[in-house]
Amino acid sequence: MEIVKADFMHIDAFRVYAQKCGRAQLSMYVNAQNDPDSYLKKRIDYAQGKGIPEGWPAMTTYFCFHENVIIGVIRVRNGSNDYIENVIGHVGYEVLPEMRGRGFASEMLLWVKQKQLLDKVIVTCEARNQASQRVIEKCGGRFLNRFQSEFEGEIIRYLLTPDE
Repeated sequence: MEIVKADFMHIDAFRVYAQKCGRAQLSMYVNAQNDPDSYLKKRIDYAQGKGIPEGWPAMTTYFCFHENVIIGVIRVRNGSNDYIENVIGHVGYEVLPEMRGRGFASEMLLWVKQKQLLDKVIVTCEARNQASQRVIEKCGGRFLNRFQSEFEGEIIRYLLTPDE
């Protein structure tokens, strides 16, 4: 397994990933499967602070490769606002449905914790997503609270601190 910062040189692998995620109805990839090139360019621009919606921090996207295939993506918001702090968190990730249950999500989140975090961050997941809860807790996430989101249902918030 290798985790690397998203780059346009990964476009061929990303096209395949976006198609698989879109077919699996992972919400952020439903539109990406129609135009993965633009989607990836936007994510690369976000890491450089370009084209970000007003009030939002830069966000860096990393690809998790296994046997030369992208099997997961993890995103780190490099700053904060109230919505990030209280609803969606600083870190978001997903693993291809056919690759779940093999520890890849834990490895990705642990990598971010050890290699990318400079300060504490909030990580959230849907309360019904017990697998994600286990990943966050395994990586040292400390339960903060539960809340009801207008769009996502019940959400659990965790605090994740960098390794010292």
